[in-house]
Formats: sequence, C-alpha cells, structure tokens
Amino acid sequence: MRVLHVLNDLRDVGNGINNVTVDLACAQAGLGHEVAVASSGGEHEALLAAHGVRHLQLPPQPRDARGALRLARSLAGHVRATSPQVVHSHNLTGAVVSALLEQLGRVRLLPRFATATTVHLEAKRGVELVWLVDRVLFFSAGARDALRAGVPGRWLPARRSLVLEQGPLGGARSRARAAASEPAPVQRPAVVTVCGLYRHKGLYDLVAAFRPETTPALASAHLHVVGAGPERAGLEAAVAEAGLADRVHLVGFDPDPRRWMTAADAFVLASRSEPAALVLAEARDCGAPVVTTDLPGSLTMVEGGAAAVVVPPGDPAALGAGIARVLHEPGLAAALVRRGAQGLDRLRMERYAADVVAVYADLVGGRTRTR
Repeated sequence: MRVLHVLNDLRDVGNGINNVTVDLACAQAGLGHEVAVASSGGEHEALLAAHGVRHLQLPPQPRDARGALRLARSLAGHVRATSPQVVHSHNLTGAVVSALLEQLGRVRLLPRFATATTVHLEAKRGVELVWLVDRVLFFSAGARDALRAGVPGRWLPARRSLVLEQGPLGGARSRARAAASEPAPVQRPAVVTVCGLYRHKGLYDLVAAFRPETTPALASAHLHVVGAGPERAGLEAAVAEAGLADRVHLVGFDPDPRRWMTAADAFVLASRSEPAALVLAEARDCGAPVVTTDLPGSLTMVEGGAAAVVVPPGDPAALGAGIARVLHEPGLAAALVRRGAQGLDRLRMERYAADVVAVYADLVGGRTRTR
C-alpha cells in the first residue's frame, strides 16, 4: 500500500497530532507499506527517515486563499511524484485540499487516490467540510457524537464515519527515547500533568484545586505541569496570585514526558474538552494512578472510568478532592495502578496502524465512495 500522510508540521513540541501521525507512519512502514509524510517539516524528520518514511516538503499552514492555493499546488506535485493509493490528512485544511485534488484524479489530471482524514480536534467552524473525504476517522464514539452535536444539518453516513480506537503505546517516539530516560526531579507528594498549556486543558481549574481554601488536603502536595503553550503567562499569574509558587511548578516542555509520569504519585488530566486523551494511556502504562474529568475522549482511555478517579470537568473542588483521595488512600492508588495495567494491549500502536491500513484496503478495493 502506498500512503501519503498530510499534516501541518513535524515539530517535536508535544503536539498530539504530530506525535500520533509520526508513530502511525512509522508503524505502517514497519508493516511493509510504502509511507510518506508531507508537511512543513520539523525535528521528527530524522525519526521518520530512520523508519524508512519519506518526508515531502509543504509550505507552512495557509492562512488565506493564496496560501491554500500554494499548498494545493505543492501537494499535487507530491501526488504526481509518489502516486499514493491513499492520502490521509490530519487537519481540516489538508482534508479539504486532498479531497479537491482527489477530484482531479477522477478526471485523470492527477493519479487516482482515495482520501481519509482523522478528526483530532473538537468541533470548530468549517469542520463539516471533512464530509468531502471518503472516510472520516474518530478515536472514540463519544468524540464522534460530540462533533455531530456541534455540526448542524447533514452529517456523515455511518459507512464513511468510523471509530478506530487510538493506540498511543509502543510507538516509534517512545521506543527511541526509552533508553535515554532519567528520573524526573519531582517534589513529593508529586502530582503531575502533561499537556499543552491551553485553556481547554482545565489548567486554571487545576491551579484553583491546589488553593488551600479549595482543598486543604493538598496543602503539602506539589503540582508539576509539564508542557508548553500560549497560556504560560496566564498560568504564571494565576499561580502567583494564589500564593502557590512554592508548590506549583511550570516545568515546560519535555520531549520525554514519561519520566514525569513514572515519578508521579498521582497523574491528573483536568481537561474541559478532550477528543482523545492519549496521555492517559501513557500514564497508565507508566504505572501512575490517574485522575481525570468525565469526558468521552478521556473515558475511552481509562476503561470507561474503571482505571481512574473521574470527576466533573470545570469543578476545582471535585478535582482537588479526587487528587487528595489518590494521595491519601494507598489502597485506592494501588487499585488504580492495578486496573490501569490491565487491557493495555488494545492501546498499542501496531494494532491501531493495522486497523487504519484495513480502512485503506477497503477504500482502495472499492475505489468509490459508499454514501
């Protein structure tokens, strides 16, 4: 199978879309397929090359019609050069452009190919345009249903809207870093979160949960926030205003976040929206007891809630109480670790890569859309 993945860039900055796509491309190459990735480039190019995945340069993500035209011309050139059987996009712009180029293939102005896209993000303006591609992939039924609820009018027929549970474990990135891992310098009791510093990740709720007046039982605990993003300055201000600078540590981005998960007395993801909380599977794999919020994209990664303490999103008091339970109830923490270690085989990247290839095979075999 000849596959071309399309995404914004390959920067190693903790971007979940980049990470998933790199691991998927490497795993598909390992299964014997001819795989290329088209993007504006970044640090992950070397890892792709080491796994036999070719990188094809695209212009930066377009912000206007002229930029979209440049992207379309560049991607069309790569399609002519590589003749992919499937173009798999990982952002909305890539989905729209690849779907339009697919039509050129139908009239023989380009090599013919089928299209797929993975919806990595929550509903946003224009997301209904993913309907243009042949197959739309979701990481969970909950994420698909949440997106459906946010999109008015006609939606995807069931045949073209598929749920393939993600497999974030055992990918090329984590294998490459495992040998170089060193213990993280945590202060105990150590609560860890790993995520981009974005408002929807619930980080302000997490800081509020650590206020003594919110959760007295966390008065001696330390929170380590591992990640980078646009809310860094706002979070620094919130930590200072709450008088928590000695206990809330904004660590910044770490290319090997598993060393923080392994050191955690409790791992928490406080998101208010979450299509696919892949980090929760990694935390389980590292042996950390998990606290997370009641969202479809999170529950699918913690066995429906059986492998985590689950609290309502946007509720600092409930979040703090959940964390305190894990820190102060050894039996609960041990049970969470035990449950978290069960059922991880279904979350392996090799299984996910094979499932995605099966979707490609169905597309290539049918060649035309099933509506």
